Amino acid sequence: MAYPSAPTYPAQPAGATATQPTLTVTGRADGEAYTVTAGARSLSITAQSGATLLTTVEQASTGASVPVTGATTSSPSWTAPSGTTVGEACNVLTVATLDGLTSHVGWTEYTAGSGGGGGSGASWSTVKDIDATTVTNAGPFTSGTNTYTFGSDTIDVTATRNSSAGDVEAVNGTGVVVTDVGGTMTSAWAITDVISGFDREYLLSAPLAIHFVMTLNNSTSSTNGPVVGVNTTTTHNSGNFRGMWGQWASASTENRKYRVNASNTTWDTITPRTNRVITAIITGGEIVELMDTDGTTPPTPSPGGTAEMLGCNAVGVNDSAATYENLYFIVNAAFNAEITVTRILVQRWE
Repeated sequence: MAYPSAPTYPAQPAGATATQPTLTVTGRADGEAYTVTAGARSLSITAQSGATLLTTVEQASTGASVPVTGATTSSPSWTAPSGTTVGEACNVLTVATLDGLTSHVGWTEYTAGSGGGGGSGASWSTVKDIDATTVTNAGPFTSGTNTYTFGSDTIDVTATRNSSAGDVEAVNGTGVVVTDVGGTMTSAWAITDVISGFDREYLLSAPLAIHFVMTLNNSTSSTNGPVVGVNTTTTHNSGNFRGMWGQWASASTENRKYRVNASNTTWDTITPRTNRVITAIITGGEIVELMDTDGTTPPTPSPGGTAEMLGCNAVGVNDSAATYENLYFIVNAAFNAEITVTRILVQRWE
């Protein structure tokens, strides 16, 4: 296994005596190989007092240098590359130099791939990626099913108002804005309109992830906030709704709970999110998991990992239809909330 070359240092002066500096790296032995996860990596190095340290990392498949933060310190760090479907290795070398003599510890770190049977593997592929800010102006609508146009794609969105004021409006350059005053304003997106070949077999044969990227403008109140998730009907509190409910309690506090129809988990507390991605993951057409991510970048779906399990209905013998074969993505503004949908990303594990 090839490691990055150790630096060249001048020879010892004539008559000088010295020994190689002591050097250890916690959890690492010279010449060994280790399996790690992609992402943040760090070391803890112990060297003889006065020794100069240098840690270098190279990507094995390309020979390219991987940037190392604190390369000359006892706690360097870097980002391990993704293993993709076949895996990736990095060669790591730590060198200590003292009085012209060097010691080194070199090893290989392997990031496992996501390949499946036969080595072909699978990954989260993009089914549809819609920039919702390109929407054609439409509305505002307070009720009924209306068609929204995003370039060559169209989605039917059903508006239901349960308040004195509120509407759903498509604003080119901004996105689709759901606004409410004093109650709830629900928009139900027939997301299957943009999924080609969507049927029971399609839904049961691979996990499906639906990301809605949104911005929120919630005046500070213990009741204002989003209710977002998936359902088999166009409502947010009956049918088979599974999602989240956030309430802005103050400028620094958001209370959040997970919701199945009208039943909720207990509140947890997070920092209010003005930009967020709600990701619904549907497995087997029945099981729903949810990810609530701060920011505007859709996360890598994590079924069985960091996603919140929201459960499923009982599946009977000889059931002829999957629960979420009739599928809506629900974006509901509660009380005095305003939610703007800016992007829709649909992915499938295939």
